[in-house]
Amino acid sequence: MNKIRFAVIGCGAIGNKHIEYLKNNPKAKIVAICDLDNNSLDKIKILEVKKYNNYLELLKNEKIDIVNICTPHHTHFEIAFNSLKKHDVILEKPMALYYEDCLKLNNQSEIHKTNLWVVKQNRFNSAVKKAVEVLKNQEIGNIKMFNCSIFWNRNDSYYLNSNWRGTINKEKGVLYTIGSHFIDMLIWILGEVEIVKTVHLENNCKKYIEIEDYGSSVIKFKNGVIGSLQWTTSVAEQNYEGSITLFGEKGTIKIGGKYLNELTYLNTQFDFLEEKPNQYSSYQGTSANHNVVFEKIIDCFISKQGKSELVDGVEASKSILLIDQIYTKFYGESQNTMV
Repeated sequence: MNKIRFAVIGCGAIGNKHIEYLKNNPKAKIVAICDLDNNSLDKIKILEVKKYNNYLELLKNEKIDIVNICTPHHTHFEIAFNSLKKHDVILEKPMALYYEDCLKLNNQSEIHKTNLWVVKQNRFNSAVKKAVEVLKNQEIGNIKMFNCSIFWNRNDSYYLNSNWRGTINKEKGVLYTIGSHFIDMLIWILGEVEIVKTVHLENNCKKYIEIEDYGSSVIKFKNGVIGSLQWTTSVAEQNYEGSITLFGEKGTIKIGGKYLNELTYLNTQFDFLEEKPNQYSSYQGTSANHNVVFEKIIDCFISKQGKSELVDGVEASKSILLIDQIYTKFYGESQNTMV
């Protein structure tokens, strides 16, 4: 079997994770990489890989099956839009910074009959899969209320060593970054949103960034489930918790730990330890299940049959719509800086 040819655009922290997993997959071959920074390219030692500073030249010159996009948030739309003309795309979160751009990407994928997958690796966490099974079997009855808590630490170096993190025009808000997986999970489990009210956004600790470091929102879903979403990047020293608690008619379930990687409560307390988080240079991220995502995408590419548990552009755009609504409800139509 011929190996599937991948090109990775963006060779920073998450791009290196993509490269690491693809290098270890016997069905995959990395044929090209791209980054504006030559130092980032030079650090990647792969035989017979072409290196580019311009992604358009890469797309033009290389025979590629799948393009992995691992660049800063504000560049996702343009690179994905151009890549989808000829290639299948694996896109890191967020899908885009505007819901309208998500719709354009889905349209582009449909026009050119190419696949767009958005990385939502937390769906493959063992604790999450167990919780979904419990919910499917109606073990806690109909869900009436939820609570989602994202209490993380992003220290000064995380923002100050980056030219895009913490900026309105390039990152846009915390939920586009650390909140993306949690919001995807809420919509996946609870369905369509009816009402959103953002109670407050605040920049209390990191005055050198333009976006919030504390936030709170109330959400009602169309099935009647209500609850709160709370988030911060200013927990002291290290990440504290990343959790979703669901209150049902017959019981309660909490997917917790720091990264939705432990089933910490199911009517009675018990330990259910799961995958380790991704370790980056100066911080930890969400669960390290990219290898599972890539394996399922490769199988899908080979078989040409369905998307199974994968998140396509249509599904991923739902979380961007909700994030847009959360910020719009507080700022109005035009988002302003908080400095």
